Amino acid sequence: MVYVNNPKVACSTIKLTLQRAELQDPAFVPRTSVHDRSASPLLTGNRIRGRERDHLDGKFVFSFVRNPFDRLKSVYLNKIVTPQKQGSFRRQAGFPEEYCPTFEEFTLAVCDQPADRQNAHWRPQTLNLSFDRLSFDFIGRLESFDADWQQLAEETGLPPETHFAGKRSDVSDKHLLTFTEKAVEAINRAYARDFERLGYETRPIPPP
Repeated sequence: MVYVNNPKVACSTIKLTLQRAELQDPAFVPRTSVHDRSASPLLTGNRIRGRERDHLDGKFVFSFVRNPFDRLKSVYLNKIVTPQKQGSFRRQAGFPEEYCPTFEEFTLAVCDQPADRQNAHWRPQTLNLSFDRLSFDFIGRLESFDADWQQLAEETGLPPETHFAGKRSDVSDKHLLTFTEKAVEAINRAYARDFERLGYETRPIPPP
């Protein structure tokens, strides 16, 4: 079984769940982070030998995707508003580490970056998942994560319950997130393949 990592799409929860399933230890906690490959019991890309092929030697290949608008909201709140890793995410988005851009400034800046310069947290998901090279057996959606995980568990024998990991967005900052028409146009241009391939609407869904 192969999980293809897609940042800002429950990847921390998925990794911790897979690690605990591999060890058959529901209490396992990595000594550093679920993202630390040296602390993970799972084989990772740099430890898998052989040429990358369409179906990875018949392994069951899966991942999860997310509405591009919501994914940008999440990365802004989790990585930009709070300057993680000494502001490295702000720098990678094109801003000084001590400056917190507005949501529109951040959105326009990352949408204007060429794909080979984008951080994986805001890079188009079709690129993160190498859709041009990989064949997937299962693609779930964050919007229906619980139901989709149950289906995945039934197909693969994975545990039906997941183990939450990661950082929740601060709901007090939700007022910072407004999509202007200029931002929507930029997102539609930069993430055109995501909208087409993943089937999401090209307009943001209004909050309830």
